[in-house]
Amino acid sequence: MTFDELKQALAAVAAKPDGVAASDLELLPGAAQSALRKMLRQGSMKLSEFQSLIKLELGEAREIMEILIEKGFVEKVTPESEATHDPVYRLNIARKRGGTAPLKIWEALEK
Repeated sequence: MTFDELKQALAAVAAKPDGVAASDLELLPGAAQSALRKMLRQGSMKLSEFQSLIKLELGEAREIMEILIEKGFVEKVTPESEATHDPVYRLNIARKRGGTAPLKIWEALEK
């Protein structure tokens, strides 16, 4: 997939401002989906590794990563250092909402 095709495909993906679940990765186009699945397994990923997985130029990979940040899929973990220019990113995993226990459980605990 070319850079322009990937950008266009990502433009059609709905934003996830509250973070993503693993199943949300299915919404992404092939190369980005497989790279983010690897990021999920590893916990984080350097820009250079992302770039090699999606097979684009470094500047293009950086732009794709910025789109993924805007869409709420990814967050930057470490800032770019002047020495490496290779920031680290991780998935922006949605926080699980606490459920409420059924009333009968609370009643049983009070006894």
